[in-house]
Order: sequence, then C-alpha cells, then structure tokens
Amino acid sequence: MLKKIVCIHILTIFLWNNYQAQLLERIVMFGDDEAYPARFDHFNFSINHPNWINELDGVETSPFSYGFDVGFYKDIPINKKGTFSFALGINYSASAVYHNANIVYFHDSTADDVGTRFILSNDETQRNKFYTSYIEAPVEFRLRTLNARKFRFYPGFKVGALIRVTNLVIKPESKVKTYRIRNANIYRYGPTLKIGYGKWNLQGFYSLTPLFTGETSDEIYPFTVGLTFFLL
Repeated sequence: MLKKIVCIHILTIFLWNNYQAQLLERIVMFGDDEAYPARFDHFNFSINHPNWINELDGVETSPFSYGFDVGFYKDIPINKKGTFSFALGINYSASAVYHNANIVYFHDSTADDVGTRFILSNDETQRNKFYTSYIEAPVEFRLRTLNARKFRFYPGFKVGALIRVTNLVIKPESKVKTYRIRNANIYRYGPTLKIGYGKWNLQGFYSLTPLFTGETSDEIYPFTVGLTFFLL
C-alpha cells in the first residue's frame, strides 16, 4: 500500500511539473521574451454599422441598422519580437439594414435577364429590414506595439460566402418575411482595416462585389464600420 502511495505521489509531482513547464512556455510565447515572438489577438468580436453605397432614387437606409462579426485567427509572427505578423482566420458576419423600399424583380426580355431592384415605398408606416449573414476567410498583415496598451494597424482582405438572406416588411398590422431573394450575390470580397489603441479599435470593410448579380439589377455595394474588441 505504501509503495502505491509513493508511486502516485511521484507521478503527481511529475505531471504537475510537466504542466507548470508547459504553462510557463505558453506564457512566454504570448509575452515579450526575446526568445519567442509574441502572439496576440486570436479572437475578436465586432459591433458594426452596415450600410450601402448606391445611387437609388429616394431609397434611404436607417442609422439604426446593425451588425456583428465573430472571428478566430491564427497569428503567425514575421519578425523575432512579433511586432509584425501575418494572420489567417475564419469569421462569421451578420448584418441587418433597415431601408424604405420594396424589392421588385424586373424582367428585361431583350437581354433575357431578371434583375433585382429597390423601389421607394409609398407607405410611410412601412419598415423594411434586409438581413444577410456570411462565413468568411480573412487574412491580415499586422503591425503592433508590445506595450500594455497596444497600438494596432491591421490592413487585410477577406472573402465570404452567403449563408442566409431575408427581407422583412414590417407594417402596423402585419409582418411579412421573404426567405428567397433572387439574384443575391452568393460571394463577396473586399479590403478590411482594423486600427486602434488598447481596447478601442476601429474596423471597416468595403465589398468590391455588388449585393445583387444581373445586368439589370441595382448596383449596391455594402460596407461596414464599427468597433472591434480583442478577447485573446
């Protein structure tokens, strides 16, 4: 019995020392030790204001439109300190844009094309919410300082695939949601930027692809601005 207790005690000490060594190594890797490049900002959460760049006659979007991003990144330091790095990630993005228009499908018989357009609604009591969500693959080039309150400058680029698109028409007496929007562009890509100091970081994205496909569809280019918080 005594031998078993001694063996268990020795095994416990060995495992605890091994755990301490691994923990110390991870702390050093995420710290400022010269032997290891610093790695930061693996997980971030963004609160966004989405909007559209368009030339639609009378169509307006609401300042109360909202959105959010949740992303996880693999940070790959380039230099010894880790002040320069390259990051690959996966991101989920969702946005809801309130607008004052109806979605209309326009058929061009000469071009054999069905376009998707926004036409100004005459009902002043009507509200409309256009919702989209994407799964995205972002890349970033990261420039940062290593002091307690880090300065960040993260230009990048991301490519996304559409997961869901709906349009909700809200009236005093009813709500009607459309789950299939014709000509919705299933892919989007464009430049991104995160810049800030400490916990407060501004972020932006501009889509180089329009919201709808088709030659007779409205040319609408989404963009977002907001705040990003790095949690790890």
